[in-house]
Amino acid sequence: MAAEFYIVFDEPSWYERNQGAVKTFIRSLGTFRKEIDANEYWLRGDEPGGNWTYGVRIFTRPRDILVEISSHPASIVNDLRELNRLISEHAKIKVVDDDGERVDDYE
Repeated sequence: MAAEFYIVFDEPSWYERNQGAVKTFIRSLGTFRKEIDANEYWLRGDEPGGNWTYGVRIFTRPRDILVEISSHPASIVNDLRELNRLISEHAKIKVVDDDGERVDDYE
């Protein structure tokens, strides 16, 4: 079963204006593997034993980003942290779980 997290923006208007930049950040990650459409991106770790088609699916939605984690080897966790860092350089965000509770990390 996948874990779901949401990247939520304190200023949703920043995200609305800068979705292109956020998508570029996603495509720059080392574990980025595939862009399914304009709003779905797949990450996959290269660790031994990982035979998943993807480990993470990222969905850029109109007001937030859904991060669906099926497997989370270190390379993926590190890249998700990097994505948060890249976005945080430009906007204030928080990561919440599917209950809306703030989380500190993806592990």
